[in-house]
Amino acid sequence: MLAEARELYARRAYGKASKLYEKSVELDAKNPSAWLGLAATYDQIGRFDLADKAYSRVTHLIGDTPQVLNNKGYSYLLRGRLDDAKHTLAAAYRGAPDDDHIKHNITLLNTKLAELGRPVVAVDFVE
Repeated sequence: MLAEARELYARRAYGKASKLYEKSVELDAKNPSAWLGLAATYDQIGRFDLADKAYSRVTHLIGDTPQVLNNKGYSYLLRGRLDDAKHTLAAAYRGAPDDDHIKHNITLLNTKLAELGRPVVAVDFVE
């Protein structure tokens, strides 16, 4: 079921993916991958209230790993909460400085910050 949910997410069928992730967490409430996928699909459909609950659950299960922090940071970016995104993505980067997903999200954030004339996240990579 998770593989199908991931495939639907990759195809941007977020509503369908969320239904499968919901079923996955119902079947195994201790599966962090299912909770993280569910949170990400909720982000994509703008259900940030539900995304926050899913992020809370995955954080309870595995803590604030770089992947969790990266996803939370991207969630904040989608919401326009740029200061939260900045702090969260910086923490993700400190935990996994070679992670390309984190670097990409920091680049997205920095683009938005620069458009607004605000200071960017200082990191030691160039894309």
